[in-house]
Amino acid sequence: MFEIFAIGGMMMFPIAFASIIGVAVIVERLLSLRVSKIAPQELRNLYATGETFGTTDFKGSGEFSSTTLGVIYSAINQYADLDKDELKEKVEEIAKHHIHEMYRYLDILSTISVATPLFGLLGTVLGMIDVFEQIYLAGVEDAPLLAGGISQALVSTAAGLSVAIPALLFHRFFSAKIEGLVVLIDISATKIIESLR
Repeated sequence: MFEIFAIGGMMMFPIAFASIIGVAVIVERLLSLRVSKIAPQELRNLYATGETFGTTDFKGSGEFSSTTLGVIYSAINQYADLDKDELKEKVEEIAKHHIHEMYRYLDILSTISVATPLFGLLGTVLGMIDVFEQIYLAGVEDAPLLAGGISQALVSTAAGLSVAIPALLFHRFFSAKIEGLVVLIDISATKIIESLR
């Protein structure tokens, strides 16, 4: 592993740094974007209708108060006396902030998926420059030296792609998951708001 790192040249350092950041973001998002942390089934079942909203029977979201849907339900209860359009507006304002939080760090994954192949390509170009310099100085008689130099130059490109591809796949996966969670929240909140009147 360390040999490959050494062969790849100095561009392996930013690629390695990007891979560490990428893994950290992926783990953090996997933990944060669970349905149980955003819109737990128990909370959705608890308020299947909007009958308790705006009344003294509303128990709040209790243990789910830190979830996105719990915060939205609390807002619906707080503003239950407004008409539907005003209530929807208030809920949308609150939801917008929480949805923005769901997309946190995804730009980092996107940047990693674009930048690491470029770092790898730059490493390859620098390696090829070195190979051609050796050819200029030593001639082309030593074919194994030439082949070895080219293979070394390509290591950084392979490393860059091996970091970029998972980053891109996870970026797409998280984006799709967030879209699904937003739809789930929207359906739950709309159902409550419609049942209030």
